Amino acid sequence: ATGMETNGEAKGDVRPQQDKVLAESAAAAAAAGTGAVLTTMVFYPLELVKNRLQASTSSGEESYAYNSLADGLATIARSEGFSGLYTGLQSTVVRALASDFATVFFGELLLSKSPYRSPALELPFRIAGGWASVALTLPLELISTRVTCARPPISAATAAKQLMQEGGPRAFWKGMRVMLVLCVNPALTFTAFGWLRRALLAWKRGGKKSEESRDDKSTLSWLEAFFVGLLAKLGTMLMVYPLIRAKFVLQTKSGKSGDGLFQVLARLAQEEGISAWYSGLDAQLSKSLLSSALMLAVKEQTARTWRALLVGNAV
Repeated sequence: ATGMETNGEAKGDVRPQQDKVLAESAAAAAAAGTGAVLTTMVFYPLELVKNRLQASTSSGEESYAYNSLADGLATIARSEGFSGLYTGLQSTVVRALASDFATVFFGELLLSKSPYRSPALELPFRIAGGWASVALTLPLELISTRVTCARPPISAATAAKQLMQEGGPRAFWKGMRVMLVLCVNPALTFTAFGWLRRALLAWKRGGKKSEESRDDKSTLSWLEAFFVGLLAKLGTMLMVYPLIRAKFVLQTKSGKSGDGLFQVLARLAQEEGISAWYSGLDAQLSKSLLSSALMLAVKEQTARTWRALLVGNAV
């Protein structure tokens, strides 16, 4: 009887533990989503110009030709008015929220399920989380890119209609393989932030390791989290930018049918030189460094609140 009771108790303990794991993953994802929405709204004009610069090619008649980030902002304000700086804001906010939430949720869930708690496993698990996110949110990414880069500007409904006409439902997952490769970008950013965060917390404790390791619930200050996020994004961006540039060319009409990631990079190098791989890098750094640093700082500061709301109810 004792054995049966023990087995029953063990089985009864599984469900609450599973609920807690799901709640903790959702809390981390909600914190990331909160940061994504806030930073997208704050830095949206920079996001708009950055997208258009990255999607432009010398042979693309429908692409925008700005000389720089400042020129793009001035040109849009002059030709489209102040509201033009927020073209496509709604679809971009929805995409940012869905993408960051899903990436962090699945990454945290996989990490929680792993029997090994080594920080070395963070990157592969977060990349796998990114793959799950891409499968779910790529249609939003494609529609958002079309809306922000189309000339003249179009609505999300028009962008979706164009994609359907170009290839049916499959067109909404155009560039899937490219996006799977690019999952290394957010995965590396979140992983680098986690590594740098733990290093800073250990330094503040005088070199002593936290007993909770990766799950350390200590919190960085706003300023600390901002600069740690800045460093994490800078390192990531310098490594992966040419892939991001190729992705934008593929997702707009500038990308030729049948092109792959490396075909786009080869064509850009042939037509415009290797420097074309880095077109829009200044805009990317201006926007991404600040927005990612702020997003990670918001995530750091809101994680405890989301955890209290979601995990507290699951325990």
